[in-house]
Amino acid sequence: MGFEKQTNEENKALKTAAETGSARKKIPPIEGVFSPEEEVKKILSFSKEERKRALAEFRDKLTRQMEAWAQCSIILEKSIEANPDIPKNELREIVRKFASEYGFPENRIKTAESIIDDYVTARRKVLELREKYPDDIALINKVTRLSFGDKDRNDFKIKTGPMCFEIHCSEPNAEKIYYNSMKPHKGNFPFVGFHQKRRNRASYIVINKDMEKEYPDLYKMVLPHEKEHAKNRSLLEKKLFFEKPIKSSVRKKMGIGIGSFLERVILKKLFDIEKGVYEGRLLEKHRKESDPQEKKLFIEEYAQIIKEKVLNSAKDEMFAMFKEGDIMKESTVWEKYFAPLKPYDYVKNIRTYVSEDIDSQWRGGVEKILVDEYRKTIENAVGAFNRLLENGYETEEVIAIFMDKRLAEWPKTAERMLKEKEKREAKKTNV
Repeated sequence: MGFEKQTNEENKALKTAAETGSARKKIPPIEGVFSPEEEVKKILSFSKEERKRALAEFRDKLTRQMEAWAQCSIILEKSIEANPDIPKNELREIVRKFASEYGFPENRIKTAESIIDDYVTARRKVLELREKYPDDIALINKVTRLSFGDKDRNDFKIKTGPMCFEIHCSEPNAEKIYYNSMKPHKGNFPFVGFHQKRRNRASYIVINKDMEKEYPDLYKMVLPHEKEHAKNRSLLEKKLFFEKPIKSSVRKKMGIGIGSFLERVILKKLFDIEKGVYEGRLLEKHRKESDPQEKKLFIEEYAQIIKEKVLNSAKDEMFAMFKEGDIMKESTVWEKYFAPLKPYDYVKNIRTYVSEDIDSQWRGGVEKILVDEYRKTIENAVGAFNRLLENGYETEEVIAIFMDKRLAEWPKTAERMLKEKEKREAKKTNV
């Protein structure tokens, strides 16, 4: 038994070494530490001629490091899938290997280690909960806060995933869990599966097994889709979701500064603890303000804040759809998924509010931000994703590259990646 364990560990180590070695052949290494933020500061102090040369080197290194970070993320994820109980030190060793080869700065290493720590914590909580509730019905009732009984026992199948539970059940029970109610709802339940993560509760995925016969192809894709949601929301939320900074001109009008400790605490509370407070204050200012220009300032800031939030939701959904193998096209993504009354109409409630409560004088401006700009950002982002796929990048690589980028940044990021990749390949050809 001890020999078998040792052999397995050796095989895993060899596999990791092979994967990191493969990345090294694919992406030329970087000597020393490369911190993009620090390099930019240096370049700004250079002369015009030196700056041109330094920028070319900067773009090359930045692209290589981004590709290496993507490979590192993929290997970490595959290692966890292969062995959910992989020791934390083994995961950290993967990061250290890439860090030494590609000059990851300290903040990048800390980010990776923080994600690993979060995974280990999530894994431990799931295992502890499973051990505490060995009975399936008792465990399901614990995580859903519902009251299923023995009559439901044969309907449920539960699996302990790497960091969340996977619950397979019939449509009626899936519907009860989704609405968090034991009362049946009218109408057909539209979901093949969904992921739930509520504060201070275990994360879980529910798969509607009644959909398997009716939509077999969709049924096969739903688990990878929901697993991507679980990963993003449990481990990468700080990297995945962004808050729009408060515009300085609006901040002054609202009497919020940034200089003192107290003011910084107020800002942190607005964004980290009560994210709806700031939007509410903007709407209140808009309603009470009589000056037309001031009203415009407040309502447009409100719309921009909301747009950033719904773009976060769209980004999470897009990653999950790409991961499941869905092919999204720039020309149809809006009409198929995110337009009004489509499956991911994230601005439905806000659109209703705007049409009913916002002054008609400002409605057009709000709709321009929350419909026209929102749509264009999504379409451009999908186009950028597909351009990388068409030029040799794998889906997992593109997701990892874009993971810590806002949707609005995807087109420029893709353009830079492809330019530098073309230069690198040209150098190989000329050697």
